[in-house]
Amino acid sequence: MAPANPGAMRSVAPTISCRPPTVTRLSNPEPFSRVVTAVLIAGQGRALTSNKELYVVRHGKAQGQVPDAPLTEEGRSGAEALADLLERVGCRRIVSSTFLRAQQSVEPLSRRLGLPIERDERLVEAALSEVNVPGWLDRLRATFDEPLLRFEGGESSQEAQARATAAVGDVLGDYRGPTVVATHGRLLTLILRHFDSRFGFAEWQALTNPDAFKVVVDDAASRVERIWHR
Repeated sequence: MAPANPGAMRSVAPTISCRPPTVTRLSNPEPFSRVVTAVLIAGQGRALTSNKELYVVRHGKAQGQVPDAPLTEEGRSGAEALADLLERVGCRRIVSSTFLRAQQSVEPLSRRLGLPIERDERLVEAALSEVNVPGWLDRLRATFDEPLLRFEGGESSQEAQARATAAVGDVLGDYRGPTVVATHGRLLTLILRHFDSRFGFAEWQALTNPDAFKVVVDDAASRVERIWHR
């Protein structure tokens, strides 16, 4: 099941407002696919080579959506199960959102493999709005249909995907072997959508906590496979 409002505030407590959220549609942007493709392939100026593996994971169940919300007991159990799955893939690097729930979701894997968790703020969840949004689920759906759509204080899908693919581009540009990337539901879907355009609102809605996908990138194509089946 998808969590309650994934675009909830990053502040300590939600903001409640009587004002309708401001809707912004960016004018004359660079074409969406061209922007994110250029960011990813550039990899800060480093060339891509064949057969690079990413394991993009969503955090386990958490006690809330603020940045320092920890995992629940069920979430910690899910993190151990993630480690059971991922310790067999030859992981050489772990990169995580700076939010606590994402880091805790890969701590068991980090401990078992003796690998540090590298934190990247570009992998934090994409906020839908900074005010409570009535009908937020329909509005979230609209952001997948309209990549330039942005609500008050939130990020458009284009903006969120651009920062996320920049982070992934850095990983691929400095590839050290199979890499685990720990993030959040909406951002994970946008990352996967870059590699497979079929990912959208329905796929976001079908995500679980935790969840995991294998992405294989080479010079000619990319492939996405869901590997979490619990």
